Amino acid sequence: MDDQPNHYTVKRLHEIKAEHEAWVRSLTEAHTDRPLLVADPLYPQPKMLRVITSGNTLWNMIKESLTFEYAIPGDLAEEDETLVVEFLDLIQDLMDISRDLVSVRENRDAEKMIFGFMDHLLKRDLIVGAYVRHMLFYDGYERGPMSWPMLRVEVHRAKDAAIVDENGKPIPRKG
Repeated sequence: MDDQPNHYTVKRLHEIKAEHEAWVRSLTEAHTDRPLLVADPLYPQPKMLRVITSGNTLWNMIKESLTFEYAIPGDLAEEDETLVVEFLDLIQDLMDISRDLVSVRENRDAEKMIFGFMDHLLKRDLIVGAYVRHMLFYDGYERGPMSWPMLRVEVHRAKDAAIVDENGKPIPRKG
């Protein structure tokens, strides 16, 4: 928007805000009897996973999220599946306590635990990809929506993953 001041005038921004508020009202009026989770229209929804190569990157995604979903290959060897499930359990556990970890040491220890698991996964030719989806949660009452960031974590076989740049262009594999 900052780069297009002639298009995104103050008047246009007020129109966008009014349209969004009307959309939110339509959702809450139509679904006041039950909870609802919907994509936040103010954030573009991710189209690709980000390859995670450090514990710090995934830890920061965990800290900003309220919940997570995951995907793993269905036909992993039992040893690999056990490792992946332990990794996903670690993510869930860290998400549960992330708000309680305040010191640099505690945060750094969490990053190291994540990286340790990712290193074991990589040695088994498994890679981790993730993104955060910005959602809105409606509790089924008259209160407005709550921001509900959702972490998506996927573990893939390295040989099956298509690695692309931010524009979707394939990155050639080395070797």
